[in-house]
Amino acid sequence: MPYTQLLMSFEPITAPRKRPYRPTSTEAHESVKESKEAMYEKILRAFKDCEEGLTSEECAAKANISYESAHKRIPELIQQHKLFNTGETRKNKSGRSAMVRKIVE
Repeated sequence: MPYTQLLMSFEPITAPRKRPYRPTSTEAHESVKESKEAMYEKILRAFKDCEEGLTSEECAAKANISYESAHKRIPELIQQHKLFNTGETRKNKSGRSAMVRKIVE
């Protein structure tokens, strides 16, 4: 098959359709909203107490929360302009480089 025919045989790429409204998604969001706010407070308190900044792993230990929770919430706080990436990295427990973040003052 010639190249031009091959190109013409493919379906055009379209954007994925938006998911329909689901009341369960809204309920789930509302149920975690309060605990999310409490998590944000713990994370921000940990950053306030540490002038040299923290990695997600260090933040989790300092805030006494799971790594997964810290790792998930830190980017949200960056989007809210409450934390920022310093451009520095530090080694975490596994020896890999981890980004250091600081609180916006």
